[in-house]
Amino acid sequence: MSIRCAVCKEEIKDNDLVKMDANDTLTHVRCIHLEGKILKEINTYHNLKVKYPLIFKQN
Repeated sequence: MSIRCAVCKEEIKDNDLVKMDANDTLTHVRCIHLEGKILKEINTYHNLKVKYPLIFKQN
């Protein structure tokens, strides 16, 4: 099972630059997302997996 962008629904790859909001929802930086949610972080998907292992744990 892969993680997908909340806007474009494409699979998020390790080197993709993504935004994580306060609800831990991931969106590509290039995708327009105008809901006004508070951003937690902008980073590559790989770096977020390393920083937040409990959120992105693999089964």
